[in-house]
Amino acid sequence: MNASNQELHIPQYCITAKNDLTMVVMEGIEGIGRTYSTKLTYAQCVEFIDIEDETIPVRERLQRNADMARVKGVEEYLLNRDNTFFPGVILVVSKMDLEPLNIGFGSEKLFQATLKSNADRLMIDGQGRLSGIMRSLKSKPALASYHLDVKIIVVNTATVRESTKFVTQIFADLHLNLKKPNASQSIWFDSESHLSRLSNDVLDTVEKLNIPFANAIAVNGKLTTGQIYTLANVTDFISIITASSSSKKAVNLVLADKENYDLYKVLIAQYIKALYNVIPFEKIQNANITEWKQELNTNILTCAIGLKALAWVGRSIIEDALENELPELNFTPLEKLLDLPLNDKTNDLWFKKEIFHKIDGKVKIVKASEKRLAAVICQSIRLLPAAELV
Repeated sequence: MNASNQELHIPQYCITAKNDLTMVVMEGIEGIGRTYSTKLTYAQCVEFIDIEDETIPVRERLQRNADMARVKGVEEYLLNRDNTFFPGVILVVSKMDLEPLNIGFGSEKLFQATLKSNADRLMIDGQGRLSGIMRSLKSKPALASYHLDVKIIVVNTATVRESTKFVTQIFADLHLNLKKPNASQSIWFDSESHLSRLSNDVLDTVEKLNIPFANAIAVNGKLTTGQIYTLANVTDFISIITASSSSKKAVNLVLADKENYDLYKVLIAQYIKALYNVIPFEKIQNANITEWKQELNTNILTCAIGLKALAWVGRSIIEDALENELPELNFTPLEKLLDLPLNDKTNDLWFKKEIFHKIDGKVKIVKASEKRLAAVICQSIRLLPAAELV
């Protein structure tokens, strides 16, 4: 190939802008020195800030690549929701002109700040949000007037790169002890997702039926004495029953229809009540810590895979009612559940069906074996299994 036809790409190590950015900032003092806080519109963020050139060799990068799944998630969040909200981002700049506004609030001061067009800048926390904002503005220009909180750090070196250790240490400190909410906590606080909302509604509905199912659920994702499943487990349970799927998108699509949502809320609550009439969940919940631990360790249904299997059984009951045009769900087959060796993980039945296996002398459940377990249960209690189990 002719070298003249090849395009030479030189990584951009400095990020500048075409114009100066003037803004009002509030000064504060932290352990690293003075910091400045302001609000920028999405349009200003896109115009005056950019993402570090990802062709820069990895060992020379000052920020990690924006995770594309995260970027697309931000984009969809902004395009599909009106009640959006973001935490602040952090911008490091090489220099910034400050003019006092002679307005003070205690130890804080206000300035008119000017970020010159030739000043180097780098967003060290928030590149995923910025990338998502950039993408969403193309489809939804009205977002341009939305605001993002920005904390600014001035390094006072010719380029941000000349303060590499200082900048990367800030990034490291930000993420050193960062702990995101677990799946159960996210579901508990989420009221926008139909699936999350239904998970919480089911707990309330079952409680109205005088079944203490809510007390058996760890909404913070960590089991304490008397609890059997996490809220994330319940969400998986509901996903299988409603859509035979673990895809939140598919489940939310089904539940977006209010009639479906209301119907499944009732059916799932009825099913849980029927399970409580057969399986000694309440006894487990009221047991002392020793008995509780023993039950969780021996009963094949008191684990995530066990609950998923019960979800497939519930799905089978619903499909049976639809196939036979029954006026209500038939829970009679559940009475045969106790004929199964539910408290004996070493029973040959579970080994033959590859529900459990032995590793180094220890009996362990086989990952993703919920469908096989559900099929065994359906066969044993004389229930026609759901289509996906056949």
